[in-house]
Amino acid sequence: MPTLGSNFVGEANDLHTAIATFTKLTGKHSLKWGVDWRVLRWNRNSPGGAASGDFTFNHTFTRSDPFTPTTADTSGTGLASLLLGLPASGSLGFISPLSLQNHYLAGFIQEDWKVSRRLTLNFGVRYELETPYTERYNRMGYGFDETARLPLAVPGLDLRGGVTFAGVGGNPRRGGTVDGNNFGPRFGFAFSLFPKTVIRGGYGSFFSGQAYNTGFLGDVGVFNATTPYVGTIDNGATPFSTFTNPFPTGLQSPVGAASGLLAQIGDSLTFFDDRRVSPYNQQWQFSFQHELPSQLVVEAAYVGMSSLKQFESFNLNERPDQFLALGTAENTRVPNPFLGVFPAASTLGQGATITQSRLWPRFPQFTNLNIQGANTGRAIYHALQTKADKRLTRGLTVIGTYTFSKLIDNETTSVINPRKYRTVSSLDQTHVFRLAATYEFPWRFAGQGSDRWLRQIAGGWSLSGFYVANSGQPFGITHANGRPTRIRNAAKSGPVSQRLGDVLDPATRRPLNPYFDIGAFAALSSQFVVTPEPPRFDELRQPGEQSLNMSLFKMFPIRERLRLQLRLEATGVTNTPNFAAPGTNMNSLATFGVINAAGGNRQMQASLRITY
Repeated sequence: MPTLGSNFVGEANDLHTAIATFTKLTGKHSLKWGVDWRVLRWNRNSPGGAASGDFTFNHTFTRSDPFTPTTADTSGTGLASLLLGLPASGSLGFISPLSLQNHYLAGFIQEDWKVSRRLTLNFGVRYELETPYTERYNRMGYGFDETARLPLAVPGLDLRGGVTFAGVGGNPRRGGTVDGNNFGPRFGFAFSLFPKTVIRGGYGSFFSGQAYNTGFLGDVGVFNATTPYVGTIDNGATPFSTFTNPFPTGLQSPVGAASGLLAQIGDSLTFFDDRRVSPYNQQWQFSFQHELPSQLVVEAAYVGMSSLKQFESFNLNERPDQFLALGTAENTRVPNPFLGVFPAASTLGQGATITQSRLWPRFPQFTNLNIQGANTGRAIYHALQTKADKRLTRGLTVIGTYTFSKLIDNETTSVINPRKYRTVSSLDQTHVFRLAATYEFPWRFAGQGSDRWLRQIAGGWSLSGFYVANSGQPFGITHANGRPTRIRNAAKSGPVSQRLGDVLDPATRRPLNPYFDIGAFAALSSQFVVTPEPPRFDELRQPGEQSLNMSLFKMFPIRERLRLQLRLEATGVTNTPNFAAPGTNMNSLATFGVINAAGGNRQMQASLRITY
């Protein structure tokens, strides 16, 4: 169904910067030092789409078996749930405004030492200090206390863990601790091996700002007035509420930090890891550069990078693996110990019974407990980077680059059930080629008479082009029970145009020419089995892409300060289709292995521009 209307969003963001740099030259030494100070202010008022009610309808209440995800392949539809008035989820309310500010301070010192005519060394270090956000009215969390005992009694449960607030209970007004250990050393050298050959190398450690590595701003739901819709309390077996009366226990009101450890009790909670540190990466490179005749310079470099402490998010109330063997017993109905104890409008404070699985997590007082800013992400990058640069001679300029690389993630998919996969990154592109050229036609027509008219019509034209070719990015396979196991290598060769999945078997309606081998995977026996497969496969990649853009242009001088430029431009000159990624969900039989979209079509335009 379409969304009716629009949501109001108001933002006013300011960045104040003061930078000072000093340089001192002494003989063979060049010393540079300086400071960089910034203040970022982020003011946002975004009530959200739930201000007028936001509800989701899917196949939860219309599929044949709510406890078996694969039954959604052949039964159930969101439209039927809509006609029955049975949303699966939703909310009503608004999000409180935020007025945030943080500080950044950096200092650096660097020395360039010209040891000899052939050798130059560089040394330096940069120190960076970034403070977490503060909120003008302290409408944000500080962290999460995992051991604090909740100030209420629930029979049979020892509930611990609650959010702590900035500026409350002795906490500073900042949303977390300050990371004060960000020293980034740098080193480099340049050595002239031969008169036209230079060797360069270097190493550096670089920190990334916390404020620019997450979209979560530390806000806590108790400052808002958002009431979640409770669609079911038994994992979809029966509907608990209907669209006729979606909030039978009333609506929640903002209570703020006064709720203390009971903030968001009975509902979902998201918090920042208050012990987070700034992500950083270490970079190194070694290159050769040589000048050839005709103003041609070629370069080859090995480039490496190790990214550490990247921000990731996890659900701390994920089902522990120790309960997987119990299977569907997680759906067993048990008396709700939170009824009459938790707020009546909360998700867990409703219904006489709940499912057994609600009591299995470490923090059962929350439906979900999401940590943001966990420093668990790691990645490693290796690349051969080459470049050829032909500088302007006889009207021709050409620059081409080619990169052969590998980007690998050490991916953590869970911190409750430790699972780590060393897998190719979703951003990896093995081959990347770029070629850009500009050519000025040599027709000058310097004479008078007919040459004057020829100069206006045919003289002074230039042609430029830009060609791009990339290999595809890797992808994985999904299924309702989890990532399926790989029986064999599923990659197929041949032109992509012959592997679009557009030829169907009349009997099974399955594609006869899928992009990859759709029979190379076996679904897990149930959703209670842990997959051994990584999130992505190196051999399974999206179709590569290529495009050629060109422009033909000329400048017509009219008077001394008046010129007319004519440009004829075309993108996708060869009209080569760039096919989209295939369907990767085994549950969607009609689209699994099928490519149903493409781009890269040719577009042309002409323009006139007057310059004076």
